[in-house]
Amino acid sequence: MAGGDGIRLTAAGWMEPAACERLWHEGGLGWDFGKGNREQNTPELTILREECTRAGLIRRHKGRLVLARPGRHAATNPHALARAVASGLTKAKEPVDQAVRVLTLLLVAARWRPGTLHPVADNPLPDRFALGDEVARLLAGAGWEVSGPGELRYAVGHADTVLTLLAAGYPDLHRGALPDAGAVRALARMAIFGT
Repeated sequence: MAGGDGIRLTAAGWMEPAACERLWHEGGLGWDFGKGNREQNTPELTILREECTRAGLIRRHKGRLVLARPGRHAATNPHALARAVASGLTKAKEPVDQAVRVLTLLLVAARWRPGTLHPVADNPLPDRFALGDEVARLLAGAGWEVSGPGELRYAVGHADTVLTLLAAGYPDLHRGALPDAGAVRALARMAIFGT
């Protein structure tokens, strides 16, 4: 979608509504309600934009989002696109954010389920938050200071960002379930191991 003339940005710097709505629905990010036509009201679109920028696929140029050189190559090569997306999934500005991303990817790749590494309450709802709590527990075990509820929710939020990106296009994304498609696990493995 960013090919050709790119995606026009509004004066406030958001993607134009028509582009948002198209990305939201065609990208598998849409819920059962709403239009998804405002980036500022649809965090999944902002996450997608930030991650594509982080992966080097798009850049801002003259009031538009356009494909960067790697993005142009990836637009015609599915394997290059998968590699670019995977490499972006482990990148973060802060070391703790990078640790959250890697742990989340490892758990997804290993097909983690609540209760498999340590006891948890029966039927934790939703599984996505249970995974975030597991990431926070592993961070604490590795020496990161994850001491209070705020820090736990911080880890959950960053884990959920990665899950949103991995699960785009899969029906369980907005039902709290963890992404479990073989392609999702393969992308997680590619992000961690480069294969």
